[in-house]
Amino acid sequence: GGFGIGSKAPLSYTAQFTIKCFLDGIVNIYSVFKDEDDCPCIAHLGTSETTEPNGVEIMFPVEGSDVQDFRDAAFQCLTYFNPLPNLINSADQLIGPEYTVRTPSWGFKKGATDSRVVMGGVAYPLTKGQIREIDDFLDYGIDFYAPIGSCSIALSREALQYDDKTTRVLKTMVDAIRPDIEKYVAEMFDNCKTLWEAEALYSELTTGGGNPHRQRMIRGNATYKGVKL
Repeated sequence: GGFGIGSKAPLSYTAQFTIKCFLDGIVNIYSVFKDEDDCPCIAHLGTSETTEPNGVEIMFPVEGSDVQDFRDAAFQCLTYFNPLPNLINSADQLIGPEYTVRTPSWGFKKGATDSRVVMGGVAYPLTKGQIREIDDFLDYGIDFYAPIGSCSIALSREALQYDDKTTRVLKTMVDAIRPDIEKYVAEMFDNCKTLWEAEALYSELTTGGGNPHRQRMIRGNATYKGVKL
């Protein structure tokens, strides 16, 4: 996010944690802790040789009663990371989002009824009523992929800040998508091998408990080899 909070995140749970930095056969060990004024400090504890691969290891103890909360938070927050983190000592692994249509800058998330902006592996929900010009798109369940820092983030890091910068970026992204929606919806069905397969996909995407706004949009634009579905 760029606020410098992430590097100190363990201090929201514990008063001290350890960092090991492995680089080219050398490991440096650091302790991060709170001083008497409750401010974060870092101390170098030592250097030694190692056979471990390059990387960074961050460790802190977790109370047994809190392990499930950490697990739930991991599954909520890390599903957009690329590559997905590997969870050790867990029967379940993270699964990335599924899309019915996916382009480099946006995607229709399968089964979604709300839209998000994804920056740096973090998905920030978009709130209707903040930017009137894009409200009609927010019902489609679209994930917008944007470079880190392109939109402003609230200090809580849990939501977007709808300032001029964010508004300008989101309007530009939506304006770029509008002409392509019909094309991508048609291509989605043209990739089917037969008309029957296209009709089956059309039925799957436009009936049942899916996103009603996206279903209406698909009904209005769906074709197979030029034939209206």
